[in-house]
Amino acid sequence: MSKVSIKINQSAFKKMQKNFKTDTFKLAGDIAELAHDSAPVLTGDLAGSIRVQDKSDNVILVIAGGRHKNYSVPYALKQEYENKRKSRYMRNSLRNTLKGNWVQEYYGDVV
Repeated sequence: MSKVSIKINQSAFKKMQKNFKTDTFKLAGDIAELAHDSAPVLTGDLAGSIRVQDKSDNVILVIAGGRHKNYSVPYALKQEYENKRKSRYMRNSLRNTLKGNWVQEYYGDVV
């Protein structure tokens, strides 16, 4: 039997984890920015409600609608799926951000 033993440098691993989360937060921010720019505009509340939320160590959300600041935007989901001119503002933002060599762009050579 042959074996390879790999020792993990804990300090380097923690730095890599921190960088990965920072890079993922940047990715989420870019998705939110594109969604903000492509959301249907009547009052601006929908675009203004698009935000990134750090939920836990493993979850970062891009959210549109719901309760945000001093107003409520209950129609975000309806706009995403039913608006004739500007539907899919969130899904298209995700697709456009993840085009090309996005892993290299956001995470470099680490992944």
